[in-house]
Amino acid sequence: MIAGSFSSTARQIAIRVVRTGIQCVFYPYERCTDLVAGIDRRVTGWFAKTEYIRTGQCKMTGQCCKAIGIEFPAAWQKYPWLVRWLGRWHRLRYNFESVDQQRNLLVYQCNYLRTDNRCGIQKFKPRLCREFPEHPWRGRIRVHKGCGYQYVPRKTHEFKIKLHRSKNSLL
Repeated sequence: MIAGSFSSTARQIAIRVVRTGIQCVFYPYERCTDLVAGIDRRVTGWFAKTEYIRTGQCKMTGQCCKAIGIEFPAAWQKYPWLVRWLGRWHRLRYNFESVDQQRNLLVYQCNYLRTDNRCGIQKFKPRLCREFPEHPWRGRIRVHKGCGYQYVPRKTHEFKIKLHRSKNSLL
């Protein structure tokens, strides 16, 4: 009984050490790519605008951490070992627990989510979490029910801003 619990504890410690090592390698890389992507978005924003604008703020419902969907290429479904490997990678890299698989979508739950729906690793969140909800150039993204973010068409948003400014200038 004691030997079994020791090996389980040793395994958990080993996984935590490996996960920390992976974080130490990937986190600085992700931050650098965030900087480059931010510059790219600003420069591209001078010439092109997104179709929708994200408004609102996080309401801390935890829905985005309880149902994380990560899409993989549909062709990978022919290779179940590859999908299993991807699931293991996400468990090791992000500490995600597999909840479901629907066609070419893996659904996870984050093990860093605290009971108060706050992130347990807020300052060191992976890029996947920092960028949620993703802001595509074209098309509207769906968010979880109860999420504080909404996407409104750019034309509608710009009209509301102009209307607000004109009302304030009349006062």
